[in-house]
Amino acid sequence: MPNRQTVHNRKIYQLRHAIEADLSDAIYQELRWLWRQLYPEIRQMRLKRDNIQKLNFNKQGIKNDLWELFNQRLTDAMDAAIMAGAIQLAGETDRHWNSLGFDFTLDPVQIVESFRTSIGTQITEITGKAREEIGQHIADWYNTPAATVQSLSDTLRGYVSESRAHSIATTEVTNLNGAVTTQTGIVLGVETYFWNSMRDEIVCRKPLTGPDNKIWNGCRALHGQEFNLRTEPFKAAHTNCRCGPILRVRR
Repeated sequence: MPNRQTVHNRKIYQLRHAIEADLSDAIYQELRWLWRQLYPEIRQMRLKRDNIQKLNFNKQGIKNDLWELFNQRLTDAMDAAIMAGAIQLAGETDRHWNSLGFDFTLDPVQIVESFRTSIGTQITEITGKAREEIGQHIADWYNTPAATVQSLSDTLRGYVSESRAHSIATTEVTNLNGAVTTQTGIVLGVETYFWNSMRDEIVCRKPLTGPDNKIWNGCRALHGQEFNLRTEPFKAAHTNCRCGPILRVRR
């Protein structure tokens, strides 16, 4: 019969999977919204292409207010999904530690606030990168008379795909779980954590920087390594990272 820690870890894994699905869906809906705004403008550009000078996207093209609105919509959608996820993870964490005799309560609002800056940076990077790369693709298409709207559409669909939404969601749910575990460790007075990977065939092996700022051969090499909870905090090691921190509490 599995012990309580194992049961808890399985429950957290199940919750992470469900939260990831909800967050991915929320992000995908906003990416699709962006595409619905972009496509009519692209068609209008196609109609005017022969009568306008070569396009400079610093001066002309997709309007700034569209990107600002997309950034706000994406922020609101991710905030709502992440807060809902934090409530679920905090609830399961409270249940587990209280069952072990600890007087324990986590505040999901505090957890989300603790890494809101990280979320904001991620959203800014998503929007900024999409804006730059989509803008360049549109400019290249616009300045190539033989290029079709369909060829541009095929190129841009990768930026608004379900796989892109899933990648973003996986990374952020990993960070959310890390924030919950970090706050748990602080409340319990734990000083260190162990890096836990999924230990499957797709765990990364590419060199990356660990929480100690050293280079490791992927999350596979990080698995089982011990780090300081406060000075070497856990965060997703790369895009699509599925790892998590494990506390070792001694009573």
